[in-house]
Amino acid sequence: LVQAGLLRNPTFDLDVRFLEGGGTDAEFGISQSVLELFFLPLRKRLAEHEFERAKLLLTDELLRLVFDVRRAFVAAWAAERTLELHRETLAMAEEGLAATERLHAAGTADGQALALQRALTSRARLDVSAAEQALNERRELLQQLLGLWGGESVTLVDELADAVLAEPFGDELEQQAVASSLDLAARNQRLDGLAAQAGLDEWRGWFPGLVLGPNGIRVPGGRFGFGPRIEGELPLFDSGAARRAATDATLQATVHDQVQAAVLVRTIMNDRQTKEFDATKECN
Repeated sequence: LVQAGLLRNPTFDLDVRFLEGGGTDAEFGISQSVLELFFLPLRKRLAEHEFERAKLLLTDELLRLVFDVRRAFVAAWAAERTLELHRETLAMAEEGLAATERLHAAGTADGQALALQRALTSRARLDVSAAEQALNERRELLQQLLGLWGGESVTLVDELADAVLAEPFGDELEQQAVASSLDLAARNQRLDGLAAQAGLDEWRGWFPGLVLGPNGIRVPGGRFGFGPRIEGELPLFDSGAARRAATDATLQATVHDQVQAAVLVRTIMNDRQTKEFDATKECN
């Protein structure tokens, strides 16, 4: 953005000619593109759109990280609760096995009941091992997202889980998603930037370049002469039509991408609402 608000550096040129028979002819001058003053507001407008787009993309990336952490936390918290349930099941299975062994020793329980209880206990131990492995994997992912390593660890608090799991739900969720989508906002800024670029290319097609500045000459004998210097570019071979066509095509493609992105956001939210409705109905 700062660069777009700066004028290009002036050009300095020097021509020296050594004349036959002695003497030196020198011509010098400084020139500056006059059209840069005209294009400066358009360039700044284009850079402002790109700057806003960059900020929106950065914010979108940060929010995605936040949501990834939220999902990883919920997964780790659920894995911890699952492990507690399996440990309770294992404890009851071990108590049942001990009771069955005593009954078998007393002759009131047959071998089939003892074998079944042992199988249930073994299954409970396997479930605990699998739950421990799942919890370790989910905690590792959460710590990785949080940037923790070594002896650093996280504590999964139930109160935090209640806050994370409390998500908005309503009929206006689709409209809120479209209105607050940072990706769509960034696409809008890109669309505005391409429109500004199309306008800039249109003007450059008519005025490719115009340079103005002072000019001086020194002729043999030590005399100097000064005057204006004008240099322009004639759009005879390249009028900028191909560049303008490419910009227009990119602009049209971006418009269609914008519409498709909005449709995708609405589709995701509708699918999410359907899943939440089904889950609520199943719980009821």
